[in-house]
Amino acid sequence: MSPPVDPAAVAAKVAAVRERVAAAAARAERDPDQVTLVAVAKLFPADAVRAVLAAGVPDVGENYAKDLERKAAEVPGVRWHFVGRLQRNKAGVLVGAGALVHSLDSLAGARALGRRALAAGTTARALVQVELDHREAAHGVRPADLAGFLDACRAVDGLAVEA
Repeated sequence: MSPPVDPAAVAAKVAAVRERVAAAAARAERDPDQVTLVAVAKLFPADAVRAVLAAGVPDVGENYAKDLERKAAEVPGVRWHFVGRLQRNKAGVLVGAGALVHSLDSLAGARALGRRALAAGTTARALVQVELDHREAAHGVRPADLAGFLDACRAVDGLAVEA
């Protein structure tokens, strides 16, 4: 059983992160309001998601599709982000939750998202994961393949690849 979540402590941590984001944005001469803070809930209970939502963070990421599905049912009002490895057989769960998929790295995954979205009468949203370090265990589209991959994804009905 997880320890109880202290909403005041969560709010304080969110405020500290927002200060760091504001400072980084200032150094980069960017508007901090143009930065989306995503609280990742991997291994945290639904109460923690409620606490970050109450602290003003509506964007929550989850690593596992089944955990995202369960938490989405328990905590309304969240804009879900899927930050784990995309498995085609979990595409329906992600589309059903309206999650922005951060890890699109294959055309098969793109097609699975598009197919599930069309069946649900919606559009799946995704970001492409780009692999920069050329490790065997790394996932993502290599930079040299990115333009062609984006063109192929744009041709998938039911899928919107975001920047």
